[in-house]
Formats: sequence, structure tokens, C-alpha cells
Amino acid sequence: LVGKASNLLRLIPKANELYIRARYLMATSGIDKRSAKESIKLYKLIEDSPAVSVEDHSLKQMAILAQARIDLDANRDDLAAKTYERVLLTGPVGETATIELVRTLISRAEQALYNEGKFARLSEPRRKRVGALAIQRAMAAIDRYRKVTEIDWRKPELHTLMSFLLVKSGRYDEARLAYAELI
Repeated sequence: LVGKASNLLRLIPKANELYIRARYLMATSGIDKRSAKESIKLYKLIEDSPAVSVEDHSLKQMAILAQARIDLDANRDDLAAKTYERVLLTGPVGETATIELVRTLISRAEQALYNEGKFARLSEPRRKRVGALAIQRAMAAIDRYRKVTEIDWRKPELHTLMSFLLVKSGRYDEARLAYAELI
């Protein structure tokens, strides 16, 4: 059934308003049967396709998010972070991408700090540097998001991450205010 649907979806021409939606359905269906590289290629084609309809703009952002998630699942957190940063913050998945980016960077910092995973063979000074850079980059992602959208108690997950990063960044007065607002 999936094969028949894919064959029909392939027939939709590029100029058609359903083209990007069809490509997104094709990329999403059968994602577990393709390699990460193949899936990223399909989502990248969607990202690079010109938008024909209003819905295409959202699907293009979702395709970028999908690429980041695939990279993250393949343990390519550096590439995933760069991909998350391509998502428009004001788009439909901007908040989700920011949350996932920040969580990815915090995880990287903690792995480096605790001598885990790919950081196990690094020297302590190098691990500390990697961890500090990951925290800085996560804080930069929060600050970037705050420039376009306020982070307050109505966004509890982002607010919690922001508060945590303010502490990790040594911005204790701001962290105290952020935690007080959250509570």
C-alpha cells in the first residue's frame, strides 16, 4: 500500500501546490527503511524546493527539524545543532527546535563534564572547554529565541532550560529572577 501511494505521490509535478506535501509524505513514510543519509537527502530536497502554497513554508521548516532529529539519532550532535539553528524561530516549529537544540547542547556539555561517550578519551582541560562551549552555545540559542519571542511562564520547558543555563553561565541574579517567575 505504501508503495502504491509513493508511486502516486511521485506523479505530482513540481509546480503543483501539493508537490511539497507529497514529498514530505514520501520522506516520512518508510523512514525506518532508509539510511539516515537517504532520509536527510529527501528532507533537504523539500527544504530547498520553492514554496508554492502557504502550507509549504511550514513543511519546509518541519523538513529541517526532521533532518536535525535524524542527525541526532545518528549521534552527529554537532551537525544536528547546526541544522536546528536553520529553523525559523517564528515558524511553527521554532520553539520545538530551540528546545531540542538546547537539550542537545546541554547533553553534550554533561557528557564532556562526566567523561562519557565520545568525550571519554579527551583530556580534562579539553573536556571542560567542550562543555563550556556547549553551554555558551545553548545560552546563545536561548538569547536568540528571546529576541523574537518572550520566554515566560507560558513556555515552561523553555523557561526551565533558560533558568538552568543562566545558573550554568554564572548569571545568578538573572537565574534567581527566572526561577522565581517560573515558580
